[in-house]
Amino acid sequence: MANPSTSESKEKVSRATVTRWKDIVALFAGLASLIGVAIGLWTQVKPSKPAAELQILSANRLTPTIDLPDLTSNFMYAGAPVRDLWKLKMRFINTGSVSIIGQGAKKNILGEYLTVQFNTSLKVFGRNVYDVEKGSYIQPEGESFPGATLVGEGGNRIYLKFQQWRPNEEVIYSLYVVSDTIEYQPPLPKVTERDIVDGDLKVRDFTTLALKQKMSLLDRLPKFLAILGRILGYLLILGVFVTLVIFLSLMWVRKLQWLIWKTTNKVSINEYLANPEYKKTPVEKDKIWKKPWSSNYWDSYTGPKPPKDDLVLDGWFDLFFASFIVLLIICSLLALAAAAIYI
Repeated sequence: MANPSTSESKEKVSRATVTRWKDIVALFAGLASLIGVAIGLWTQVKPSKPAAELQILSANRLTPTIDLPDLTSNFMYAGAPVRDLWKLKMRFINTGSVSIIGQGAKKNILGEYLTVQFNTSLKVFGRNVYDVEKGSYIQPEGESFPGATLVGEGGNRIYLKFQQWRPNEEVIYSLYVVSDTIEYQPPLPKVTERDIVDGDLKVRDFTTLALKQKMSLLDRLPKFLAILGRILGYLLILGVFVTLVIFLSLMWVRKLQWLIWKTTNKVSINEYLANPEYKKTPVEKDKIWKKPWSSNYWDSYTGPKPPKDDLVLDGWFDLFFASFIVLLIICSLLALAAAAIYI
């Protein structure tokens, strides 16, 4: 029969191993919880500010330029000769999280409207219509949010008037920009960014957005190093993924191995625990029967050898909770890999 002190020391080591794995799982669970709580709190307490954008969706020159010295062409627009004519498709959209009020005591814009200005050498026209209440205004494309009116008098400025502009509401206009000189770049407008109280109004040119996007660190490296970096990144994700899958599988395999061993050897195990030479109290023997995870309990057991005692969690709740955390990390890795491939 084994030395009781040696058996007890082995039992302590085994328990320490299980406790260490529990601590690791608890650490992952704590980090995931803290991240979730932090995101939730930030979502609730982050300051809400009004914000809007004037987005340039397309810019097309309607008067072609032909580089032939003996060829001349004349263009007319609205009964007047023009040198250069562009068609701009623009979208006004509330990109903030609060409404922008344009009229009344609670309005949060500085003037009576938001001003869009082109260079002084340009003239802006639209498909003007007349309404008894609104007067002359530029007709939008499709539906507009209630109360929105774009006004232009053929100068280099247009004005967006509205009563209440709610988040994500938008309106699209097509405008014609006339120039007395050839514009080799699309004639883009400007806005007064501080027209909205404690908010932002910006212009975004979607026609050249892809060219203006910032390059990642890998894209700045030589092609060979960039490919090598991506391969190493994918291998790292794959390695962590495989490790976690093995870890998750072993937790369940070990648990099932012990349950099968305990069930198939129930008679001999009971005889072993009932032997007077096995110096354990009834309470300890009952605990060993319910949680026989340490192989050190079975040094003198002559029946089939028990399974390994690593990665065995005491209760089903611990096992399911640890599995949930590991699966959560695996899903995050898959999402990270998908983002790296497709974005």
